Amino acid sequence: MKRIIVSISIIAMTACNKQDIQPNSEPAEDCNCDRVVEVQSFNVVDSNSPNGYVTQGNYTTVNDCTNFQQVWYFTGASNQPTEGDCK
Repeated sequence: MKRIIVSISIIAMTACNKQDIQPNSEPAEDCNCDRVVEVQSFNVVDSNSPNGYVTQGNYTTVNDCTNFQQVWYFTGASNQPTEGDCK
């Protein structure tokens, strides 16, 4: 009987090994952010513009949680996104 109790105690102590918990070094994904992954732009001649042209183009976004991709269009250099922006 003494052997059984000692055996159970040894099994219980070896089964409960302490594990090192490593912090998560990856940044948390923002599911409300569609990250800009590609931007294509070009200039269109516009006589009404002060500099004679208007910047237009499209950009592709991806949601890192769902992997859903979308293509968007923009007009004007001030509306042009850069890769990595959150839209």
